[in-house]
Amino acid sequence: MNAKKIDLTPLRHTCKYCGQEKKLIDAHIIPEAFFRPLLNEKDPPQLMTNIGGIFPKRVRKGIYDKTILCRECEDNFAPWDDYAQSLLLQRLKDTRALWHGGEIAGLAFPNYDYTKLKLFFISVLWRASVSTQRFYEKIQLGPFEPCPDAYEFAKGKPLTLLNGSNLLHLLEKHSYKAIIDLKAARKILSEKERKKELKA
Repeated sequence: MNAKKIDLTPLRHTCKYCGQEKKLIDAHIIPEAFFRPLLNEKDPPQLMTNIGGIFPKRVRKGIYDKTILCRECEDNFAPWDDYAQSLLLQRLKDTRALWHGGEIAGLAFPNYDYTKLKLFFISVLWRASVSTQRFYEKIQLGPFEPCPDAYEFAKGKPLTLLNGSNLLHLLEKHSYKAIIDLKAARKILSEKERKKELKA
C-alpha cells in the first residue's frame, strides 16, 4: 500500500501591501522587539478582553497576523521598525520628562529623525488596519487603504496599487510635499454633486 503523498508546498495568498500572490509570513503588527521587555517566564504577557466567552491568551511574541504580508514587503518596514526600537527602547535615558498637573505627561527626546519615526507609526497603523486579528478590528484607514476590489481589478495587469500613505511617501521621496485633506475632498465632491443636481 502506497503512503499518501502530502503536499508541503506553502499556501500562497495575496499580500495586502504589494497585491501579489505570494507565501505570507507571521507579520507582527507592533514589532516583536516592543514586547521583549515584558517577557517574564513566570508571568508572560496576556491578551485580555471583556468580551464574553473569550479567554486570556498568552502573547509571548506579541500579536502577529499570517494573512497580510509577504517577506519582501515585511522587509520594507524593517528600517523604520529598527529605528523606532532603537529610539523608543534604547534611548529612554536621553529623554527629559514633561510634567503636567504634577504628573509625567510625556517624554521629550533631544533629537530624532522625524521622517523615520513618522513612517514607523504610519506603518503600524496600516498593518493594524489590514489585520484580521480581532484586537485591531476597530482600526480603519478608509480611503488611505486600497479596497479588495482594487486588488481584484489590478490582478494580472501591469499595475502597482498605492494607498494614501504610500503615495505621500513616494511624493516626498521625489521632493514633492503633499497632504491628503479628506475634509476638503468631501467639500469639493459635495459641491460637484450639488452642481449636477442643479443642472438636472
